[in-house]
Amino acid sequence: MRKTTVRHDERRDQRGAALLVTVLLLTLMGIIGMASIDTVRRDRQVAGYESRAQTALYAGEAGVAFALGLIRRDAQTLAQGGVGALASYNPSSSAGGTPEFPSIANPRALGNDFPAPGSPSFFMDPDAENPKDSGAAPQAVRYLGRGQPCSGWIMSASAGGVQWANALWDIRVSGDSPGGNNVDIQAVGANCHPYN
Repeated sequence: MRKTTVRHDERRDQRGAALLVTVLLLTLMGIIGMASIDTVRRDRQVAGYESRAQTALYAGEAGVAFALGLIRRDAQTLAQGGVGALASYNPSSSAGGTPEFPSIANPRALGNDFPAPGSPSFFMDPDAENPKDSGAAPQAVRYLGRGQPCSGWIMSASAGGVQWANALWDIRVSGDSPGGNNVDIQAVGANCHPYN
């Protein structure tokens, strides 16, 4: 009888060990599952931050395109005024009416005709200082100077005609995303302009 009792105790010990191992494995799998859920949550959070930053960058790029469009639109008027007209060109000034380039107080929303509160937007960089004059008011578009000759117009200079060169423009805009991200962009644009 003693042998039977010993075997019965050994079986009981084995069942207890199997139960303990099972509980430990389930606990370990639960911890791994919770860690995986946390990792996925953090990955989604980082992806959201990157998406908002990318939206702000795209809004800033739209602001640069808007500034280049203003320069191209006003090119004929600027050509008649000479270099002085280039130096005084400021679409972000309110002199003579409403400024054409949006300010931080009145940003331009992107998207549909109905600007929702969460729409990406762009506006003039409020820190766009003039490197030559720190006391000057900020400008979204500022004339930098004369660049390289325009391609295709080199012969006009050698024939004694008007010299065509790229007028260089400093463009400073900020893009804003619905999540509150803000991207400041400084770009240099060029537009072919007649110089005498």
